[in-house]
Amino acid sequence: MGAVLREGLFQNVMFWKSHGSLSGQSEGPPGLWNRFLEERSLDSMKSSALQKYSLFGGLLTEQIEGILPLLDEESYEAGEEIIVEGTPNDKIRFILNGRVEVSKHGVILYEFGEGDAFGEMEVLDVMPSAATIRTLSPLRVIAISNKAFREIYKFDLKTFALIVMNLARDLSRRLRHMDDRVMENP
Repeated sequence: MGAVLREGLFQNVMFWKSHGSLSGQSEGPPGLWNRFLEERSLDSMKSSALQKYSLFGGLLTEQIEGILPLLDEESYEAGEEIIVEGTPNDKIRFILNGRVEVSKHGVILYEFGEGDAFGEMEVLDVMPSAATIRTLSPLRVIAISNKAFREIYKFDLKTFALIVMNLARDLSRRLRHMDDRVMENP
């Protein structure tokens, strides 16, 4: 449910509640209070679910809820190219479920799965995509566009800083992994 619609629902609930008509009786719009609670619990569930991913590590539930309206959910079928090497990309995506492969010049570098992020290099350094990302299975991701990332910077610098630190940690781990692979196969 979009943030504007959710806010409108919240205002309606508060109006009916302040007039004593959401106390369990059938006054006011039927099911409005239950619908409000259901929507809030979905947001809460989504927030707590996102906290387990490294990109959102250290963020409070309130911080995640503040950026939820800026996140997009995307789905892809197996075999789709989400990002193509050398083309523009303006989104960081992290995997909710499914798997992707990362290739450069046709050589497979990685496979990513649940909790992994991709596309962050292009958002951080604003260069064309460094690699191609192709789905290995049906895939569901949450995406943060470059524009949304700037919005987070504008309205919540602390949240922005934590996300950037988490991205830096993820990139550092990936770089260490690549260093290890190079040393295994000199």
